[in-house]
Amino acid sequence: MRVIEQDENNASAWLWLSGVVASLDDQQICLENVLALDPHNEAALQGLQQVRSQKASRVYTPPLISESRSTGKPLTPAAVMCAGLG
Repeated sequence: MRVIEQDENNASAWLWLSGVVASLDDQQICLENVLALDPHNEAALQGLQQVRSQKASRVYTPPLISESRSTGKPLTPAAVMCAGLG
């Protein structure tokens, strides 16, 4: 991050940063920054393709909730959605 703070046009620093950030969204931002500076960077092109593939294949699985925390009664799918828990 220090290198990028000193020189935000450093494509190599953005590429290295993409390998250490925690989220796919942050990886995508870093790789897009690399490509904005160096549109033909093969590593960034491949990395961005992998990130987009991983993001596209993510399937949301809601947590299993068997009872309402407040009433102790079983929740229906509609109750989960309305409660903002699903």
